[in-house]
Amino acid sequence: MAPKLATAIIGAGPAGLLFGSVAALLARQRGVPEGSWVIKLYDKRTAYARTHRLKIAPEAWEEVGAVLQHPAYQRVLEFLREEHFAPEVNVLEERLQALAVAAGLEKEQLCIGAQPGESSLSDLRRTLEAEGHLGPETTLTVVAADSVHSTVRELVRETVTPERRTHEQLARLRVSGAGLPRHLTAVDQVRLSKVLGSVVDYRLNSNGFAEVDLFLTPREHEALHALHATPREPIALSPEVLGRLRTPFFRAIVEHLQRAPDGTSRSVSIQSTFRLEHVAMPRVAFRHEPSKSLVFLVGDAALSLPFQRGMSALARCALALANVHLELLTGPDDTVSVAQRYDAACRDVLDRELRVVRSRARLVGTLRELVRVSALLPFPIQSWWLRAPEPKRALDHVSLWFVLNLGVALTALVLALGGFASGHSSGAALLSLVLQALGGAAYSAALAFEGGPHRLVRRLWEGQVALLALFGVGSFAVGVSSSWSSVVWWLVMGGCFAVGLILAERATARWFANALLTPDATSPPVVLKD
Repeated sequence: MAPKLATAIIGAGPAGLLFGSVAALLARQRGVPEGSWVIKLYDKRTAYARTHRLKIAPEAWEEVGAVLQHPAYQRVLEFLREEHFAPEVNVLEERLQALAVAAGLEKEQLCIGAQPGESSLSDLRRTLEAEGHLGPETTLTVVAADSVHSTVRELVRETVTPERRTHEQLARLRVSGAGLPRHLTAVDQVRLSKVLGSVVDYRLNSNGFAEVDLFLTPREHEALHALHATPREPIALSPEVLGRLRTPFFRAIVEHLQRAPDGTSRSVSIQSTFRLEHVAMPRVAFRHEPSKSLVFLVGDAALSLPFQRGMSALARCALALANVHLELLTGPDDTVSVAQRYDAACRDVLDRELRVVRSRARLVGTLRELVRVSALLPFPIQSWWLRAPEPKRALDHVSLWFVLNLGVALTALVLALGGFASGHSSGAALLSLVLQALGGAAYSAALAFEGGPHRLVRRLWEGQVALLALFGVGSFAVGVSSSWSSVVWWLVMGGCFAVGLILAERATARWFANALLTPDATSPPVVLKD
C-alpha cells in the first residue's frame, strides 16, 4: 500500500539532517502508523571536508530537545554543551548523521539541478514512483535544505527574490604555532581588539591552528578581498603584503600574533574574507506543478542569518516544518493553508531573529568604531602600553604635514598651560580646545595624504597629551591650580582631538569618493611571490 505522504529532503547538511530527524522522531512520538510517511534523504556528495567552527545560540536547540524528549537528540545536546555550542561543522554533521540513523533515515546520493547529468524534480518523482513510494493518493513534498545557494530554490522560486542586507565585513586569519590558547579571556579579548584596531573573535581549531575573525571597515575588506585568499589556499600576511595594502589598522597584526609566550614565532595568514549578511526568502513554500509537489525551504535556503542566529532560525524552522508535515499527514488535504502556515511561521522566526541581528550589528559597529579610533589615537596609554611595535626597517621623515601638526600641537599646549591657573575658564583655555580639534583634523590629514609609517607625527601628539597630563596633575598638586579641571583637562582635550579626527576622516572619505579615488589609488599593485 502506498504511503499517504512522501518527503524528499535535498541536502544532507545540518539543515536536512536536523529536519529529517526531528520529523521522524516526532512522527514516532505522536503514533503515526508505520509506512504512512516515507522520508528520503538525498545529497549530491558522499562527504564534505569542512572544519570551520559554527557558533550556535543554544536556546532554540534546547527548545527542540524539550519537545522531542529523545535520548538520541539529548546526546547531540550534550555534545554541543561540551563544545560550548561552538562545534566544528564536520563534527556536528557526524553527530547529526548518527541522530538521523537513530531516526531511521539513510542518506542516498542524488544531484538535483538543470544541468546535464543532474536530475529534475520531475525525475525525482518518477524515481519515487518506481520505488513504490508514491501512489495516486500520495502527497509529495520536497524539502530544499541545500544551502544558501540552493539549487531547488532556484528551480521553484520564479519571480520571488531573496531579501539581502550586509551588516558587517570580516577577514578570517589563521594563526599556527606553539602555545595557542583554547579560549581568550575577556581581558585578552579586549587587549587583542585594541592592538589590532578592531573587534575580534578567536577560537582554536582541532587541526592545530587558531582562527581569528577580524571585523573590518568596508575599505579594509575590499583591500583584503582583492588577495583572493581561500581556506584551501591561505595567503601569508607578511609585512610587505600589509605595507602594500596600506590598511593602517593591519600594521600591528603580524607583529603581535606572530609572538608566542615562550618566545617562538607563529605564522599568520589570511584564509578568507566574507560578509555577515542576512538573506531571507519572502516565501518559503511553493507549489511545483511539473513534479506535482509541494516544495518547502529550510535552513540557509530559506533564512541565512549572521551573529549566531542562522542555526537558531534553522532549529525553529525545522520544528515548524515537521509540525506542518504532521498536519498534512493527519489532517485534511488542504496544502494551500498548510503552506501558508509554514510561511507565517518562518516569517515570525525571521522577525524575531532579525531584531537580535540588528541589535548585535549596531553593537559590533559601535564597538568596532570605538576600538578603531582608540587604536588610531596617539594617546600614551593606547600607544605605549597596548600597541604592537611597527617594523623596525620602516623609515620616517620630517614633512610639511609634520610641521603643520607641530605648530597646532604646541599652540594648543601653550594655551592649555596658560589656563591652568584660571581654572580653564579663560578664553585661551577654550581656544585650546578648538585648536586641539583642529589638531585631530591635521593628524587625520597626515595619515590620509602622506605615505609612510607616520611615527614622528604620532609621537608628537603622544608627547603633547602626556605633557598636558603631567603639567595638569603637577599644577594641581603644587597649588598653581585650585580646580580639578587641571587634572582631567588632558582628557577633555583628547576628546576634542578625537572629534576633530573623526570629522576629518569622514570629510576625507567623502572627498575621495566624490573624486572617484581611494587613498590607495596611487599605490603599486600587490604582487605575491612564492
